[in-house]
Amino acid sequence: MLRRHGRGRRGRRQHGVHRDLQQFLAQADYRGFGHLAAGVRGEEQANYCFAGHPETASKSHTFHGPVSDNWQATDKTAVASIVHAPCG
Repeated sequence: MLRRHGRGRRGRRQHGVHRDLQQFLAQADYRGFGHLAAGVRGEEQANYCFAGHPETASKSHTFHGPVSDNWQATDKTAVASIVHAPCG
């Protein structure tokens, strides 16, 4: 059992942005509680998609049992790789 805390555990989170503003995602933190027996593997996966970009990026983190504790996973984007473009 691997659970993610907070809202939107299942489904997509969508954030509205005013059309004259630009945003980017540099880091996302996920936390939860995992109870995995010996020999069992759990996976947390996040999919990132942005309006106007056909690509979907995925990042996953694997946890191995035995464990019965809180967990945290962080997805980071290299700030230098973020492309700045005019809005619209």
